Amino acid sequence: MNHEEIRKKFGEFLDGELEESQANEIRKHLEECKECNEEWNIFKNAFDVIKGINGIKAPEQLVTKIKKRIYRRSRGRYFSSDVGPFLYRVPHEIFSLIIIIMIFIIFFLMSQLVVFTTESMYHDGSSGDTSSTPSTGEVEK
Repeated sequence: MNHEEIRKKFGEFLDGELEESQANEIRKHLEECKECNEEWNIFKNAFDVIKGINGIKAPEQLVTKIKKRIYRRSRGRYFSSDVGPFLYRVPHEIFSLIIIIMIFIIFFLMSQLVVFTTESMYHDGSSGDTSSTPSTGEVEK
């Protein structure tokens, strides 16, 4: 690896995410190359300083203000407290899937009704006998 490649891998090297062979190659390069070693020390010290900084506590009202702004800008689609008769909000994808399934069920039931109605037109309904239906060659008088 050249100097540029070594420096690009500093973060992964620091986090221990490199394969052992790559980590050993970087260690060897840092021992031999004074310039990269100085860059590594600057990089490592910067992360040590950042790790040592205690987090700044956000004001208590910050989360509330952010939620209100998101609610206002999204016209109530997020963080809505008004869920109506439902206990939770149903995502649009699930609602759409339910509607599609209902359409297929209605279509299936309607097609079965048409088949049943069509069959009952040709049967007298009592015995299932189709003898009262005129054949193609006979004419009723």
